[in-house]
Amino acid sequence: MKVAVFYIATGRYITFFEGLYNSAKKYFLNGHDKTFFVFTDNNEFPCSDNDDVVVIPQEHLPWPYSTLLRYDMFLKVEEQLKDYDFCYYINANCEFKKEVGEEIFPTEKQGLVATIWADQYYEEPDNYPYCRNEKSNAYVPYGVGKNYYMGGFNGGRVKDFIEMSKEISRMTAEDIKNDQIPEFHDQSMINKYLLNRDILVLEPNYCYPAKWKIKPFCNDVKLEIVKKHHYKYGGHAYLRGETDKKITPIKYFLNKLFKLNLK
Repeated sequence: MKVAVFYIATGRYITFFEGLYNSAKKYFLNGHDKTFFVFTDNNEFPCSDNDDVVVIPQEHLPWPYSTLLRYDMFLKVEEQLKDYDFCYYINANCEFKKEVGEEIFPTEKQGLVATIWADQYYEEPDNYPYCRNEKSNAYVPYGVGKNYYMGGFNGGRVKDFIEMSKEISRMTAEDIKNDQIPEFHDQSMINKYLLNRDILVLEPNYCYPAKWKIKPFCNDVKLEIVKKHHYKYGGHAYLRGETDKKITPIKYFLNKLFKLNLK
């Protein structure tokens, strides 16, 4: 099968690509023809000259548009995807830890695949962080819903993924025009789009935050979310371009110990 891997790394997020790329080469869909489409404003970075890496020019957008408009970015390569069977989006700060194989291929009927958020797995639907703003296209009323999906790892058959991207792009553009931005941005939108669809559902170990201890998923992590707020990466604000100062180790540990929000 031909598989397209989507990776958005504008600004300082490009620092994570080498880790994701090397781990994907080792563990992700071995035996299949993979191409990494990297949406970035960086001209040169580790692995950028490799034959299986396609660099897609993408300006760095201010937060939250860098994540809110990700489906617009994917549509840039719609024509290039005609020869591909499946496509998957993987968050910038992720690394594969174990083998991920054909079990993530949805059937033609399912079309799409998404991953349940670990901290929502045991919650009741009315406690899910769906968008509850009735003015937003991402709005989900109480009393409905089956799963809460994360935005960090999803995909499917190319035709179905492009169809989803177009609809989420439309929903998002309309929200922006009406001055409505859902709290969890593209994640709110994908949860609305997938609300009543029969898709392939992956358990939380297919995209699991580092150091979390939610059982049984912590014992079989397939794809790990690297802690981007760590001082070695500069912290959230630095990576997002909100500041040019990296978080210091002292501030990092104070945040961790006392649940502060020092930058």
